[in-house]
Amino acid sequence: MHIAGPMFAGAISQQTRQKQAPLAQSLHFASNARKDLTSADITSFSKEVPSRPKRSSDQLAVFFAGPAPYVYKGVTITCDDAKKRQIMEQGIDIALNAGHSLAGLKMYVTPKYDKELKSHEFGFFRKDKGDIIFRSNVDWKETADGEAAKYPVWANNTYAGRPVHLVLHELAHFLHHKKNAASYNQANNTSFNTATKQLLTNALGHPYPAQNPAELIAEMFPRKSVGRDNFIARANQLYETYDGP
Repeated sequence: MHIAGPMFAGAISQQTRQKQAPLAQSLHFASNARKDLTSADITSFSKEVPSRPKRSSDQLAVFFAGPAPYVYKGVTITCDDAKKRQIMEQGIDIALNAGHSLAGLKMYVTPKYDKELKSHEFGFFRKDKGDIIFRSNVDWKETADGEAAKYPVWANNTYAGRPVHLVLHELAHFLHHKKNAASYNQANNTSFNTATKQLLTNALGHPYPAQNPAELIAEMFPRKSVGRDNFIARANQLYETYDGP
């Protein structure tokens, strides 16, 4: 069916709006006049009512981007949880005291990155960006203690501060990739045979290091960093073969 005239009956051209603006303004003042308010009264009233304070650009940046980053011994940390910051700083100290360089590393603990982690992941080294993201929506100590409860032998063999072990694990991935990217990639794409998996699981008390050489290195690194290098010969051989940090 064809309808003559403009497509939308309510459409108003820019020119019409401009013509009607003075009329609308005069009607507005006429309405207020009926309530015994003059134009001067309205102007005076608007000056007395304070306007809502505007957020500064810095405040807006924090609101949308999360907590402000800070630098700790060359590592940029973004985290608004004091306990988690302390655990990360402790991990950084251990790695630095062991002679490793973490220059340029960025570490994030914000809800923004939780969605990038798989349900079973506590943290993740992003080799394409060269940074580390940690889960913010769990208690780190409970996470570490929960794992330790399932594998008592593993807990006894790791660094005493178990939440710090979780941080050192991700630092190991960063350092491994930084030292030898090709070896890191190969270690991630190599699977152990059944016999080696069983040997490593029994020796380290946990099946996680037996996934591949990259995870083996990351699980051995915390103990090596504090001088507890009491691994079986096969584990040390694999650590060296894949150029662990």
